[in-house]
Amino acid sequence: MAYALVNISKGVAPSIDITTGATTIDFASAPTGWASSGDYPITITDGTQFEIALVTGGQGTATLTVTRASEAISGDQTAHAFAAANTLITPGNTVAAITSRAASTVTGPDAFGASAVVGTDTTFAREDHNHGLPSATAPATTVTGPDAYGASAVVGTGTTYARDDHNHGLPAAPSVSLTTASSFITASVSVASGTNTEITSVSLGAGTWLISFQGAFGPTSSGSGFDVWIGPNSASTTGIYGAATNTGTTSADFGGAAGSAIVTLAGTTTVYLNANAGAAGLIHYAGSSALAVANVTGLTAVKIG
Repeated sequence: MAYALVNISKGVAPSIDITTGATTIDFASAPTGWASSGDYPITITDGTQFEIALVTGGQGTATLTVTRASEAISGDQTAHAFAAANTLITPGNTVAAITSRAASTVTGPDAFGASAVVGTDTTFAREDHNHGLPSATAPATTVTGPDAYGASAVVGTGTTYARDDHNHGLPAAPSVSLTTASSFITASVSVASGTNTEITSVSLGAGTWLISFQGAFGPTSSGSGFDVWIGPNSASTTGIYGAATNTGTTSADFGGAAGSAIVTLAGTTTVYLNANAGAAGLIHYAGSSALAVANVTGLTAVKIG
């Protein structure tokens, strides 16, 4: 059998080695909490050997007189030699028997998440024992994706772990195409003073459109302004989508007006560019001699929804 100290909290180390024939035990100072009178047993151990001695003198001092091996421990009633550096002495017969058999098996490795178990075995664990670790989960050999735009999130059920250099990829870039329509005049259009006049038009399908429009006007008299607008009716201000105004220009040159509007159409619709001027003149199709560019009067539509 092997033994362990029960009342270790009052344990004190001796100040000098204890020989087999020693009948006194010396301490650096009187042990605290020990009896100051009367005979009482003490337990001496170096962790391997245990001995019970009886204190018969010196109680309450740093030197105790003892009767060695005053009691037997599991049949052993021998006075042993103890090195001071490795020895602990406790008051009372404070040893308890424990099973001396070291464990010959070890549990585990446990799986991750295993519950704790107190156990009932009385063998002691060897100091160099090892419970091991569960086998590492194998890394993934596949990867999902790339997902399509709008794909739902998925928690997944797989137990393999992702490699640190994995890549889900990206879906192919979506192709983007715009639906557009435009109409620009290729010859100047005469307008009479104060008369709504259709300049050009374009047919647009159902949907939401961003429509930009512009016009250039050369009057026959100075100071004459003009308006341009878009709408669903030819030469009419009914249901106008958007308009732009030039407040006046000279007869020697011409001025411009431009605007834009976002229009939602329920079905295929002809959108007209109309004009009205404060004096007779021309809605020009190209720039002046100083800026001879085409497409100065017309409209452009881009479908945005």
